[in-house]
Amino acid sequence: MPAKMAATQSEEPPRGGSRLRPPVPRARRHTGVRTGASIASRATSIATWLAFGLVVLGFVAIVAGPMTGRYRVSVILSDSMKPRWETGDVVISTPERPADVRAGQVITFNPPIDGRPSITHRVVRLVSGGPTPVVVTKGDANATSDAWGAIKITRGPVMRVRGVVPNLGWALKLLTSRTLATLTTVICPILLLLVLLWRIWRPSLGVPGVSA
Repeated sequence: MPAKMAATQSEEPPRGGSRLRPPVPRARRHTGVRTGASIASRATSIATWLAFGLVVLGFVAIVAGPMTGRYRVSVILSDSMKPRWETGDVVISTPERPADVRAGQVITFNPPIDGRPSITHRVVRLVSGGPTPVVVTKGDANATSDAWGAIKITRGPVMRVRGVVPNLGWALKLLTSRTLATLTTVICPILLLLVLLWRIWRPSLGVPGVSA
């Protein structure tokens, strides 16, 4: 009899009439948006650093590099050497010993005219060689040789053209403009500050979970 009573009591529900509830599943987090935003942010950061690195490399190559004397960067100011290059192109020249100057080479030199900037033309005739050669130059697009006639190269080295970068001269002109100076000294720091503030205070991109 006691055993039956014990069995009967064990079947009674807990006091207060409460029943055990099944565990509520946790809300699922939707991480797709967060992951996509993280990838986009990382890609933007990488692209920004790459662009900055290219700007620095360009500055070193164009401004700081020629200071070593290993090469010179010159902007073409006329079309006298068409079709080889045109106004706005940039030519890269390296030192050449005066004794090695030959007809057919394109050299950058200072013409015997006061106030005239350096000019880049082709040597069409070598009048005399040696450490102080006498040459006649001409632009490829011109019908006749240069008006100053034969010139004597008394100081070396001569800068011989080795390559050309089309239209880079316009970018160099922009780099030296007052507009770019204002952009780099005022606008860019403000934009950088705004980006930093956005990265600090940007709201969470998570989506609230929905219980199943």
